[in-house]
Amino acid sequence: MAKRSGQEVTSSGAGVYYVTDVRRAEGRTHEVLLDSQECCDYVVMHQQPCRHMVCVFYKQGLLSTSKRLTDQTINNFWPKCFHSDNYLKMYQDKTIRQPEIYTGKYVGPDELRVRRPFQPARKRGRPKIRRYTWKRRTVRDVERSMGEATHAYYQDVLQYFLACYDLY
Repeated sequence: MAKRSGQEVTSSGAGVYYVTDVRRAEGRTHEVLLDSQECCDYVVMHQQPCRHMVCVFYKQGLLSTSKRLTDQTINNFWPKCFHSDNYLKMYQDKTIRQPEIYTGKYVGPDELRVRRPFQPARKRGRPKIRRYTWKRRTVRDVERSMGEATHAYYQDVLQYFLACYDLY
């Protein structure tokens, strides 16, 4: 856990540990006191261990495969309101009623009948734009799209050209 979250745990003896964030160059170091259960503001605000304390737990093997040691750590550091045993005891006698499926014809009054939701006929939102499709074009299609050039048109262009360059 400590390696995965980028925390390095160093023991200084007598229940004092230093947890350093090694992911950043300016990584902060937190002092964890296991005996008095002190670390950062998270412990004070939420009254449960912070991520620095959990890294120390894994370093010391307090949260391990041993069920007895894990239960002892949970009882010492987490308040009783966060234990799952309390929730299981609270709801063990409760039953959850499953909804019944009735497949027959509806026989109640008409005002209690559940109707389908009203859907407007047209679609909401911006209309879809039709995508451009490429069509093969022939020489004749290009000629038709350009229009016809007559002999008079060529004469007008020639006179304009000659007038521009004083060649006339």
